[in-house]
Amino acid sequence: AGLIKMRIGSQCWKDLTCLYDHFETQPMPNPVAWYFHNWSPHWLLRIMQWFAIDLAECKVPYLLLAFFISTGPVGLLHAKLRSHGSLYVRLVARFPARLVGSVIIMIFVFGMFSTGNYSFLHPLSVVSLVASMGTSRGTPVALRESPLPGALGL
Repeated sequence: AGLIKMRIGSQCWKDLTCLYDHFETQPMPNPVAWYFHNWSPHWLLRIMQWFAIDLAECKVPYLLLAFFISTGPVGLLHAKLRSHGSLYVRLVARFPARLVGSVIIMIFVFGMFSTGNYSFLHPLSVVSLVASMGTSRGTPVALRESPLPGALGL
């Protein structure tokens, strides 16, 4: 959705001014949307729109595809980089991209949930984001060195 807004949408998507009137024209607004429309300064609305469109809709979804790096032939290279001698290479290889991406999109979804705009659908989105985090018992899987206690180790 963010790419369509940036490519063929109106100029307000590019100059970060669409939220100036979004809260009064959105479908199914809730009472909180009134407060965001009337009490939020324009600089805050511009930051919120940058976070929502430029970051959460256009760039961060690619972080959710990070599991491709650890599968197949690329997975062998990824495993080698995780045990590389350079600290910088190890940190980049162990970056929990799916966890970070899921949390950023959850913040975006919570913002949409709290200000209206079909908010009854957003808890369903969070379910799939939790499943895509790439965590096991709250720890990023990429950071685990050994199987879970009691696991079969398969």
